Amino acid sequence: MTITEVDKLCQSQVGMTAAYRAGLLLQENGWMRFPPACWDKPAILALEGERCIAGINCSEDLDDGVFAVHFAWCTEPQALAVLLLRLRQKLRNTACTNLTFTYHEGNVAMARIARLLNAVPHSHTYRMPLGSGGQR
Repeated sequence: MTITEVDKLCQSQVGMTAAYRAGLLLQENGWMRFPPACWDKPAILALEGERCIAGINCSEDLDDGVFAVHFAWCTEPQALAVLLLRLRQKLRNTACTNLTFTYHEGNVAMARIARLLNAVPHSHTYRMPLGSGGQR
């Protein structure tokens, strides 16, 4: 397994394809409307040969002091653990004071990150269908 970092996810064809594939489940189940990965943001990728087996798409906003994880995915759970070590190293070296991320139901990789980092929810988003004529 090789760990690599790219300045933009779109600079890695295999990383971009793996992220898009991982996001399809979220879209198909209606948890989000658009691909969850940010193509123009950095990523930490785990590669096995020519395959991307895990990734963390993240960025720093030094003006707001926020380090954001935009999307994480994995097909090999041990690869995500290695990426989390690299993420923790980045967090130790950042000038940011807050880490933010959102994970949707069904995104096991993001839920695992929340557990391993002992993250505390900051807000909750709820959604309910309104039916064909809307709420009256």
